[in-house]
Amino acid sequence: MSARRVGSPLAVVAVSAALAWAGGVACSAGSSGEREAIPPGEEEASELLGADALSPKDVVSAVAQTLARGQASAALKLVDSALADSPADAELHLARGAVLQEMGRGDEAIEAWERALSFDPSLFGALDGIGTVHLDNGRAEEAVKFFRRALDIRPDFAAGQYNYALALRQLGALDRALEAMERARALQPRDPEILLEQASMLEAAGRGEAARAAVHEAAAVAPEDAWVQMIHGDVLAAEGAPLEEVLAAYRLAVGLEPALAPARARLLRALLPAGSLDEALAVTTKAIERASEDAAAWSDHAAVQHARGDLQAALASLDRALALDPAGVAAHRRRVRVYGALGRCEDALGAVEAMASAGVAKAQVERARADFKSSCP
Repeated sequence: MSARRVGSPLAVVAVSAALAWAGGVACSAGSSGEREAIPPGEEEASELLGADALSPKDVVSAVAQTLARGQASAALKLVDSALADSPADAELHLARGAVLQEMGRGDEAIEAWERALSFDPSLFGALDGIGTVHLDNGRAEEAVKFFRRALDIRPDFAAGQYNYALALRQLGALDRALEAMERARALQPRDPEILLEQASMLEAAGRGEAARAAVHEAAAVAPEDAWVQMIHGDVLAAEGAPLEEVLAAYRLAVGLEPALAPARARLLRALLPAGSLDEALAVTTKAIERASEDAAAWSDHAAVQHARGDLQAALASLDRALALDPAGVAAHRRRVRVYGALGRCEDALGAVEAMASAGVAKAQVERARADFKSSCP
């Protein structure tokens, strides 16, 4: 069982929540705020700022919502233009840090947050943001210091409690991490990411029943979250639920997000032994139609074709998969098996050697060699 992003902090969500608090709007870890302003696109943002239509607080709100839409470059334009007019506005520097971290510019984000704190030391979101950068870079001890400072200012900050729990877990303090995660859950009881991470920690602590209960709850509160439904399928399978219940969870996950390769793989692993080859083929056909450049989708398609006895078609699909991802482990191993099924043992051995030449890990190459020996004794 694993959470969506085990060991990864709720960085942008946390800071977006802090931005909303700073603007006077209470916001949970799972929300980006209650303001209803329409986040501008890049052209809109330029027009608005050019007309001086937004106050600094309006910009803060717009930045949080623009980030939620995945428009980081537009958000950066918004905040930089506003800072040109209001260089001492702490909340604008806070917002700028959130944008920079979303763009993968962590060191610059820290600088922006330190600038924000120089104007307003009470900005817990800046402290939390600095902590997330340290945690992302494996500096858990340093991260804990900043998360504690943030929570001293705002103990009811759910995303901050979540991030603090992740840092404690990384340090090996699992009991304390669970306590912090329980506080996060009490503050935001319907947040699926908190529930999944709590489940992962509970499982690590040997509390399997409580872990599974948390996953069931996450599935109930997030029926349209593909990752949550996939993990729910895993739990149902572990509990020995009827196959149809397990399949229903995986079908839901794939239906919600056809490109979610782990969910698709789990669904296929359940369908193929059950002999549901037509449904399996429909799943992979839909996946490659929706994402023709997805190497994993082509590899999965080949696995189904192999199971149906369409060996030449399977080879063609694997060629496509490996053209897209020459180091794809599953595709290489499947090609070895297909050549073996065709009785083309020299080609199967060549596929093993090609795998080694592609830079695949030695352990995986050895597994492929075992596949070859079982196919071509």
